[in-house]
Amino acid sequence: MTLQEEKKALRRAIKQQTAALSTEEMACQAAEVFAAIERLPEFAAASTVGLFWSLPDELPTHDIVRRWAAAGKRIALPVTEGVEMIFREFHPEAGLKPGAFGIAEPDTAQIFAPEEFDLLIVPGVAFTADGCRMGRGKGFYDRYLPCCRALTIGVCLRHQLVAGLPCEAHDYRLDRVVCATNTKG
Repeated sequence: MTLQEEKKALRRAIKQQTAALSTEEMACQAAEVFAAIERLPEFAAASTVGLFWSLPDELPTHDIVRRWAAAGKRIALPVTEGVEMIFREFHPEAGLKPGAFGIAEPDTAQIFAPEEFDLLIVPGVAFTADGCRMGRGKGFYDRYLPCCRALTIGVCLRHQLVAGLPCEAHDYRLDRVVCATNTKG
């Protein structure tokens, strides 16, 4: 099996496991993950945080995006432009518009440079405890993250934390991974 076939099979298996979770279980795991992040000193010190507006098969982030913005954090969400990704500021009152790949994007003009983030929360299909990440295969984060000086934290559902991943030289390793551990199910 080639590396690409191995990644495709793992993505398919993770997607099936995620589809089997209830909305309540996903919300429970998300609450645990984001509570752990909120306890970090780096989170307390961060003023500008990069997040993502989750898709149905990702750790739910919609509530946390709104809550952290209401608490005074400057929140930025990714926007794809061709093969590149940028981050625009999230303002609850400005709303979101449909973007590439069915992902909602901020409808604001403010763009953040990679070096402006204090903390960057990163999605993925699967992670290892030591920061290896497998995304959806388009490479947006792998191209963006090397320009960041921020603490990078991968967030995931419990079954998305795996023992090993087929990583390549261009796959960006995250500083930390936070995963739910004490959930029911």
